[in-house]
Amino acid sequence: SLIQQLLIELSDKINAGTSFSSLAKLHSQDPSYKNGGESGWLDENRLPVVFKQHLSQLKADELSPPFQTQQGWRVIKIIDKRRVDNHLIAVKSKLIQSKKNSFFKNWVNELRKGAYIEIFDHKL
Repeated sequence: SLIQQLLIELSDKINAGTSFSSLAKLHSQDPSYKNGGESGWLDENRLPVVFKQHLSQLKADELSPPFQTQQGWRVIKIIDKRRVDNHLIAVKSKLIQSKKNSFFKNWVNELRKGAYIEIFDHKL
């Protein structure tokens, strides 16, 4: 297809030294084009299978070949990879939940302080 051919030409330019960022700003239709194609850190487990297949084969500073997704054709450049500490994520999640629980408990207590409750025994 014409799009695939264009991506091959752009990939060749990137491999020859042209900046991925500058070409993404000019040619990408992805919302990340404003940032030069920069998507930030991505959780591989939250990506579609087709992305995972290409990402798993790439090392830092490597460019994927053009591939098609449901949203269109893509070329990915990996800037860096890092491992996520699942224990850190679990602790962070527990801390957030604890803060939410504490906030909710305090909120309910404040509501109770300002509430007037009248109990009618004859209706019990």
